[in-house]
Amino acid sequence: MKKGLLFFSILVSSISLSSQATNLLISEYGEGSSGNSKYVEIYNGTGAVVDLTNYQLWRISNGGNWPEATYNFTTATLADGATIVIANNAGDVPGADEYTGTASWNGDDAVGLAYNGGSGSSFSLLDAIGESGPDPGSGWDVAGVNNGTKDHRLTRKSSICSPNTNWASSAGTNATDSEWIVVSYVTGSANAGHTASCSTAPVSLSSFTATAKNNKSYLYWTTASERNNDYMAIERSRDGKRFTEIGQVAGAGTTDVEQTYNFVDERPFDGINYYRLRQVDFDGKSEYHRIVSVLIDRKGEDIRIAPTAAIDKVVIYLPQTTKASAQMNIYDVTGKLWYTGVLPAGVNEESLDVSNLPNGHYILQVIEGEDVGVVRFNKL
Repeated sequence: MKKGLLFFSILVSSISLSSQATNLLISEYGEGSSGNSKYVEIYNGTGAVVDLTNYQLWRISNGGNWPEATYNFTTATLADGATIVIANNAGDVPGADEYTGTASWNGDDAVGLAYNGGSGSSFSLLDAIGESGPDPGSGWDVAGVNNGTKDHRLTRKSSICSPNTNWASSAGTNATDSEWIVVSYVTGSANAGHTASCSTAPVSLSSFTATAKNNKSYLYWTTASERNNDYMAIERSRDGKRFTEIGQVAGAGTTDVEQTYNFVDERPFDGINYYRLRQVDFDGKSEYHRIVSVLIDRKGEDIRIAPTAAIDKVVIYLPQTTKASAQMNIYDVTGKLWYTGVLPAGVNEESLDVSNLPNGHYILQVIEGEDVGVVRFNKL
């Protein structure tokens, strides 16, 4: 595997925060340990009445792709500042606004809110609890709580004003960086209402990107406005969960003029690097922003894969026999992990079943000790 560099970058969509929510969002979720105590609450903080015929509730059961089940709201509109609760049944979740069998999920089932852009029959995911892809097991971790989507009630923090399809970012890794407050839930009605207090957000982040070049990671971000912004701390992680600060960039204090920033990580890890920004006020208060990732491969000779456009399986060809067991990971181009496995010691080729992968572009990563190799392929 001769020296080389492969990279991908993720552009984070605008998360500008104002005094109003940018669209409907999931404000509460319940998956109780008793009966069919399942519900989801939707909040309208947009400043206007919303036509609910432009929205759907989606569900995935035991892993898969959006949507395996859909539900159309029977309520016509949702007033500004109001919530609507969709539940499984009145016995377990009394006082909900609508009841449906679609609200039948366990901790490992993803729940989504979809939007058609204001008209038409084509809907796209707008907000989510969980994500598409493999079954996570009993549930997803949320705010550092193991299996947080199972036997728990999730309440959206009042500071969250935008829906979020990036579940890793939304779930977070601890109580500080998560968008959710997690408490145990057995059965009973949803909490009454929701309030979003977005006007105090110190920074409106318009974009955040990461690009690899010459074995370095280049980070770029833009702010639309800043309030009391002392600096941005740049944090890096190998796994997207445990982050360490690697640098700081001074902020502009208070301004309504667009500001552009950059930072270069001179010594990134081999393989995938995850980055996030932590904004710090002059008074020491801080706020986390979303995660981007970049893939760097410094070492080794080329590995090969055949076919490069696969239907059900691929064969991995290594330049030399593995001396010890090696780890295999498959990521999509957004950095989402779809598969992890082990190559045994003493092999130089291996057949891999990819029939369960959705169609799309993927990156195969092979890690043997300190040596990391990557190769791209398409799933048809």
